[in-house]
This record gives sequence, structure tokens and C-alpha cells, in this order.
Amino acid sequence: DQERVSAISEALSIEPRIQHPQVAQALLPYINPKPIKKGLQYSDGVLMAALEGLKEMKFDETYYGLMKAIKDNATNLPYVTRVVTTVGDIKNKKAIPELAKMMADKRDGRGELGRIATISLGVIGHRDAIPYLIKELEDEGYQCEGAEASFELLMERALGHHRPYFDLEGFGFVVEKRGGEIVRVAGH
Repeated sequence: DQERVSAISEALSIEPRIQHPQVAQALLPYINPKPIKKGLQYSDGVLMAALEGLKEMKFDETYYGLMKAIKDNATNLPYVTRVVTTVGDIKNKKAIPELAKMMADKRDGRGELGRIATISLGVIGHRDAIPYLIKELEDEGYQCEGAEASFELLMERALGHHRPYFDLEGFGFVVEKRGGEIVRVAGH
């Protein structure tokens, strides 16, 4: 297995890096945690080397392969959390609904998976993830009711998707005080 880890790492360190869907498809079999045949199973090192390589492969083939691995191994939570992290790293917006389901599913010791899915949604950084992230904050006790638009603008700015809706050319206001008390404020 050490030879496989070395081979995968060496192949991925060649410059310029080859990023192609076929490279992703070649790596996907190495993330299988189940025995290949009786008594033969890839080591954790092979799994980690393959996942590290897949992070650079931002293709639909990578996404579908990772999601299949998650589905096929749904009861192996330590494995699934590692794969979910890689799903976030490939930044495929198709993953948003699936990650949102995992995020909402906090039963039977799946709280850690929900936390990792939330982080992966943030890593994807797509505006379609914002409502799910807001819902998660509300579930944690934050009050976002009535502030969705403001929060969405803040999230867009944080994710680098902000676009100005208008140009402010200027502003002014007048404050009138009588006897130390403000009696009128007017803007123009």
C-alpha cells in the first residue's frame, strides 16, 4: 500500500498538474474503504492520497464519484466525513442540496457530519448555499428573521459575489436642536 500512496502522490506532484476527468476517474477506485477482495483492502494512506488528489479535480465526474462513495458507505461515518470535506473542496454547486440534507440530519450521532457538511457548504461559496447557512444559524439560536436581505448582502460580500445595486452620489442631513434636545432630523 505504501507503493500506491507513493505512486499517487508522485503522479499528482508532476508539474504542470494534469487535471482531467479521466484522472479523477482513475483516482476514484482508491477511495473505496471496502475490501477489494477477501483480505485485501486499501490502507488509510491510499484513501487520503486519493482524496487529496481529487480536491484538485473540479469536474462533475469527481462530484458524482464522491457522492456515490458517500451513498455506498453511508453507515461508515468517519469515512463519510472525510469524503464530504473533499466534496466541499471541489466546489461543485450540484452538491449544495445533498450537503444541506446532511447538515439537517443530526440524528444518531451524525452531528459531526452535519458540522462538516455546513463547513463544506461555506467552502463551496455559492449564493445558492446562503439560505441553508442562514437556516443553520437560526437553528443555533441566531435571529435572522426579517434580516434576510441584509444578511444575504453580507454573505455575498464575504463570498466575493457582491455587486452594487446603486451608486451613492451623495447625502446630507439636518439636525435641529432646541434646549439640548433633538427635535427634528431631516435628510436630503
